[in-house]
Amino acid sequence: MGPGESVVDASGGEPWQSSDGELRAEAVELSRVIAGLQARRVAVMREVEVRRVAVEAGYRDGAAWLAAHTLLEIGEARGIVALAGALLREPESAEAVASGAVSARHAQIMWSFFEHLPGGFPNAVEEPEAFAQARQECREAFFLASGIRGTVGGMRRVKDTLDATFDTGEVRHSERTDLNRFDLSRTLNGRYLLRGDLDAESGELLQAALSKLSAPRPAEDGTRDPRPPSQRRADALTEVVRRFLGAGLTGDEAGERPHLTVVIRERDLREQGVHIRSEDGGTEDTKGRDRGGGSGSGIRVPWTPWGGTLSIAAARKTACDSGVTPVVVDDVGVPLWMGRTTRLVTQSQRRALRVRDRGCAFPGCGAPTGWTEAHHVVPWIDGGPTDLDNLVLLCTHHHRFVHHSGWTVDIHDDDKMPWFTPPPTPLGPSEPLPAHRNSIPLLA
Repeated sequence: MGPGESVVDASGGEPWQSSDGELRAEAVELSRVIAGLQARRVAVMREVEVRRVAVEAGYRDGAAWLAAHTLLEIGEARGIVALAGALLREPESAEAVASGAVSARHAQIMWSFFEHLPGGFPNAVEEPEAFAQARQECREAFFLASGIRGTVGGMRRVKDTLDATFDTGEVRHSERTDLNRFDLSRTLNGRYLLRGDLDAESGELLQAALSKLSAPRPAEDGTRDPRPPSQRRADALTEVVRRFLGAGLTGDEAGERPHLTVVIRERDLREQGVHIRSEDGGTEDTKGRDRGGGSGSGIRVPWTPWGGTLSIAAARKTACDSGVTPVVVDDVGVPLWMGRTTRLVTQSQRRALRVRDRGCAFPGCGAPTGWTEAHHVVPWIDGGPTDLDNLVLLCTHHHRFVHHSGWTVDIHDDDKMPWFTPPPTPLGPSEPLPAHRNSIPLLA
């Protein structure tokens, strides 16, 4: 039977048509076939690298070529190609992977050990026999931890044990802070790409910081959190940064606390129905101040000093609950008006909001207060004050949703509670909905 061949017929009947025994057998066989195909892919990519066929086809390397022609992300493709290159230097390990005795994932852990041998490992030049014997013993230890009942955790424990066995008191490769890297680059579509490599302690600190905030958040009715783990971690990282900046622990930068400045043309705001208000509450008169030919040239998105851009809706949302200075300019970039720097609501206001809203106030949500942001009912850029009667707690998802949808929020004079009105329907206006805490029975 050649690589990838199997008694499994992918075009066979539906799984529900199989008996219990057939389901168990097919699941095991499929897993075996997938492992074999993964091993075969590593072997093929090893030959692709040797022959340099990807480079000759115009790609930077084999990983770039593989990612371009498959559904693999570039990081996963790089891992496959790196393992393929490592197995060129480890023929015995390559044979174990090809035979299915060691999975490709386990082989990556083995490779990471042999690529970065601890300082106490015998020297290959000065002690060739001891070096060869130590490599063989380490390889056998990994092989014992692998196999059908092996786990990634078990393989890592073997690696940690071997690192400790040959430890010389020097800093291990996994603990070298001088190798730490973190890249933050803006992509062509305006998003940001993060890529990094941290030492063990820094990684553990980051895991601890993100752990609680990245946990799944089921809905009130028990419905599971629809966000995948990677999205939850991204949301958690943003929340950690937001809380850190909000606490003002970063000191001063150029004489002031670090904050976000958003620059936007007055004409673009006016065309969106926004009228800038001055500090005394009156409407700022900008008539006749457009320069450089005020003919309609299309909306220019708001921009930030770091070169990023935001939509008008996103800029307004950002101004709700973060350190933001809105700067309004004319068509040639001359400032017309500089708004007040928006600060986070005070601790006493946030405590009052927690008591009043008891979490995200959006109907049907109720996310815990620790996951919420203070939303200005009347936007700050429109002159809305940071007062309790103009604030409502919303989770990040619903905060963004309110800013980008037709929903409106009002604080009623009678009960001083937020009410949410959906966009009108073809049948007419929608009825206001009470805040989440008012839509469920409260215990005495």
